[in-house]
Amino acid sequence: MIIKYRLTTPENDDFYLDIEMFDENTFLDFHFAIIEACKFDNQVITTFYLSDENWDFQDEIIFTRFDEVLKAEMPLMEETRLSFFNPVKGQRYLYVFDEIHQRGFFIEIISVRDLKKTETKDNFPKFNIKGIPPQQFDLEFEEDELRNDFENDFDDDDFEEDLFGDDFGGDFSNNYSDDY
Repeated sequence: MIIKYRLTTPENDDFYLDIEMFDENTFLDFHFAIIEACKFDNQVITTFYLSDENWDFQDEIIFTRFDEVLKAEMPLMEETRLSFFNPVKGQRYLYVFDEIHQRGFFIEIISVRDLKKTETKDNFPKFNIKGIPPQQFDLEFEEDELRNDFENDFDDDDFEEDLFGDDFGGDFSNNYSDDY
């Protein structure tokens, strides 16, 4: 079966990405299709989540296991076929490509169909993109956020405090001995 997904983002209402893939492909294949279509860095850790009608996070499909004990039960992208969750029209997922700022795509299945006689597996994945995808890393946001954090975290009084209890005016001579 062929699954057609539509990806949207709250960052740009004029953008969508349709991807058609075989249900026997894995979520890792889906991940790489998104990376290719959006021209994202493929070295960044991403995550898929099964979602409900309210776009709430549900089952997580992880890129890699950093903690074998805690994440042993979580499905891995490379091991989990797109057919694993019994895809149907209207089923929803979330794809987080910026874990720090929780940015990503809303994904909805818009059709599930059989392979047409004129199609071969070589024709997939298929992409249809409208608009400009979001930047993977929102550098302007991060620069502003860092500047605001720095400006808000420090003022002149911070540097007048005696942080170490010695007023830096005491004896700085070495009180240590080389005798063992």
